Amino acid sequence: MKNICILFMGIFLLCITGCSEDQNITRQLKVTETHADFDCFGGTGTIQFKSSVPVTVSSSDEWCKVSQTGETITLEVAPNLKINSRTAIVCLKSTTEETIVPVSQLGDILYNDFSNVNVSAAGGETTFHVKSNHEIIFENVDTSWITITQEGETVTVKAAPLPKGVRENVIRIKAGEHQMEIVFKQVNITGPYNCFINGGKTAYGTCTIETTQEEDVYRVTPKGSSFDAPYKILYRNGKLSIPFGQYLGQYSGNPPFVYLCAYDKKGRLSWGAEVSYEADFTLDENNRAVLTFKDNGSWSGQHIDGFYYGQFNNLLEKGGTTTGAGIAAIVDLVWISQ
Repeated sequence: MKNICILFMGIFLLCITGCSEDQNITRQLKVTETHADFDCFGGTGTIQFKSSVPVTVSSSDEWCKVSQTGETITLEVAPNLKINSRTAIVCLKSTTEETIVPVSQLGDILYNDFSNVNVSAAGGETTFHVKSNHEIIFENVDTSWITITQEGETVTVKAAPLPKGVRENVIRIKAGEHQMEIVFKQVNITGPYNCFINGGKTAYGTCTIETTQEEDVYRVTPKGSSFDAPYKILYRNGKLSIPFGQYLGQYSGNPPFVYLCAYDKKGRLSWGAEVSYEADFTLDENNRAVLTFKDNGSWSGQHIDGFYYGQFNNLLEKGGTTTGAGIAAIVDLVWISQ
């Protein structure tokens, strides 16, 4: 029993001595500060360390070069031309210790503020900003009306005036493994039109389309129609639409308030603002703009055949409603530029 106690005491003393020795070990090499995270364009960074003994430094990859001055390591990171991120390891080594610092870099990115552009009929200039490790390539440019120049990180796109009609250019942009598309649209629907009903068979006067201060909103002024009051027309996604529920003014009849209403040939009306009459913008063989208005499904359960100058007993915002009476129905509209 005495021998066993002596054995346990010896082991206990050995453990105490070992713990004491571990606690007295002082690290001679310590990293104190790192600036080692990079975007795809690379650049320089630093690693700061403290050491009481000489230290050698190495990097695991060619794209991350290291140099040492005293207790400062300078990192020189090359641009990353691939879309995947990457990591290099910088190793600090003394005669007794070794420590590593990861250097991370993001994958290649095409920085830009490109966007689709609606160009005015008068043409104009649009400026974008772009930055890439690669040459910026522009493809499918319609040089008959689009000119692109680049100076540094600034890209300038110039569009020529459009006398009449609609045109569009989808431009493809490439840089390394990246590519994207932007769309330039130019519209000139302004000017005088001859107006027809019954699918173009019957003339009913003229109208003039003019721009407004609102983008893609135009003013239509009819002449020789049943009620020559101006109203607005919208241009969206290559189509023109007449929104209904527009107040046109007062009429000499009774009731006097006139609203533009959707009309079907069964005599039903709608003045909901969500309902509209739509036309594609095309050019005929004589380069004349042709607007042929058709139902677009916006009037749920009904078919839009035209519009109606509806007479209301008061303004809508004051609770006015139609009695079903009106000035005239204009059906199957076709407008052709003069």
